[in-house]
Amino acid sequence: MADKLINIKADSVEEFMKKVPAAVGEGAGVMGVTKFHIDASYKTVDGKVASPKLSLDVTVTRAHWAGGKADGANKDAIQQAEELNRKHEDKHRKLAETIFAREERDAIKEMAGKDEADAEKIVAAINKKIDDAYDDLDKKEGMTEVTKAANGKFTVKQVGL
Repeated sequence: MADKLINIKADSVEEFMKKVPAAVGEGAGVMGVTKFHIDASYKTVDGKVASPKLSLDVTVTRAHWAGGKADGANKDAIQQAEELNRKHEDKHRKLAETIFAREERDAIKEMAGKDEADAEKIVAAINKKIDDAYDDLDKKEGMTEVTKAANGKFTVKQVGL
């Protein structure tokens, strides 16, 4: 699924970064958010789970520069920030997909024959593994930082939350 881009018009990288939190709904420097949902479907026979199936849906929402009067250095910095964030959100997506793929088969086997509450706990355990991996990634590189150098250019990098 394609990323959902939130268009932000700005004439400078500072203006762009200032508008990002309200547009994305996260804290300063957080330019995107990747959410996942695991859907569990099954029949119940005599109160026990039968024929369980799991599916994963991952959605990425991120800030996107929609133009403005930014000069070369500002435009370059905005584009660098966007690209770093795209790569970061792709890592989140891949974490969810990888963990889900690794856990899915065993979870389905384990869910079969359990009551619904136990099946929900199995799905919750996969959710926790993905959430923990997301948290670990964000501690390393969850925020985009832009600093202006004396020469008028900008340094753009990912830093931990």
